[in-house]
Amino acid sequence: MSHSIPAVYERGAFHPLTPLGLREHQRVRIHIIAENPQDTIDNVMEWLMQTGKISLPGQTDPGQCEAIAPCSDAERIALAKALGKTHAEPLSTVILDDRGAW
Repeated sequence: MSHSIPAVYERGAFHPLTPLGLREHQRVRIHIIAENPQDTIDNVMEWLMQTGKISLPGQTDPGQCEAIAPCSDAERIALAKALGKTHAEPLSTVILDDRGAW
């Protein structure tokens, strides 16, 4: 059996964030790939801009109101899961910080 799972490293031990289905004292091999929370946030922000969900200040005409299709349930769930793993600031804070002062 080989699969990738999210885990947190705390006090010298790895703690899986999902059930593993292993028996007690079963030996495993761990391949560590550190996640960079900012990369995840940047990827989500880029997707939101590419799909027209958000835009940078000055890129849209304030008098123009376009109908933007909402995210599907699957897209919302995927975004929430990706951002939930970052342990960073809420997306709203990231967006407001990115926009700067109004």
